[in-house]
Amino acid sequence: MLKKYNIRTTCINTNNIGKILTNNKDKTDKISKSGIYSINCNECNAFYYGQTGRNLGIRATEHFKSISKGESMTGFSTHYIENNHTFSKDKINLLHPGRKGFRPILLEHLEIRRGLKTGKFITNDQTIFDGSILVSPLL
Repeated sequence: MLKKYNIRTTCINTNNIGKILTNNKDKTDKISKSGIYSINCNECNAFYYGQTGRNLGIRATEHFKSISKGESMTGFSTHYIENNHTFSKDKINLLHPGRKGFRPILLEHLEIRRGLKTGKFITNDQTIFDGSILVSPLL
């Protein structure tokens, strides 16, 4: 039909061997990464937001150890100890993978503010950032 208008067509296959054989899925388990994370309480609707530049699994183990020893080192551990709640690693979610620096600090603050605005019970010790010289102008 297009020949009578002097239009030539060609067929191009966009699939190639590289696309077929390459697996672009992330091979690293989320618990093995670092970044901004949240932990949900097993017993209630409490949340904790944190950041780590190390392996998230290692940081979770530190949280668990402080709770099992009865050491109230963060608002997270205080909540669990005072309320006798339980903690499990399957309640940890990696929200933003990344390394330490200004961006993760900002993202952590933003997640805490988002949680507060949606009515979540946030167990973080610091939930007000209005006095922060670095963060306040960005929020």
